[in-house]
Amino acid sequence: RHTADTSFLGLSAARLAGSGIGIGIQAKGTAVIHQRDRQPHNNLELFSNAPITRLEHYRALGANAAAYALGEMPEPIVVPQRGEAMGSRYHARVALIYAIETGLTEAGAAPEEVDVVLTGA
Repeated sequence: RHTADTSFLGLSAARLAGSGIGIGIQAKGTAVIHQRDRQPHNNLELFSNAPITRLEHYRALGANAAAYALGEMPEPIVVPQRGEAMGSRYHARVALIYAIETGLTEAGAAPEEVDVVLTGA
């Protein structure tokens, strides 16, 4: 609720995490790995091409975050592309999703720690 900016989400997560490493992700899919002692837009890794980013890329992002937490320097994840810009069919959806996400933020709200419980296989 405190921000819709991916870098600030990742930085807040890193400051809450015991390891000092956090992941920020927006509803539209943009994601960052951040470290608690960095400036907001000086993240470790950035996935900004969400429409062509797949589940395996996000899994690798999580693995890289764990590696950073262990003090390792992992290879950045490469999302293959042919140099094309985001397709026009995504622009309206992305703008709408971001507008909704931004509308749900509250000025002055503090970052919140959440507990994630995974059930099932």
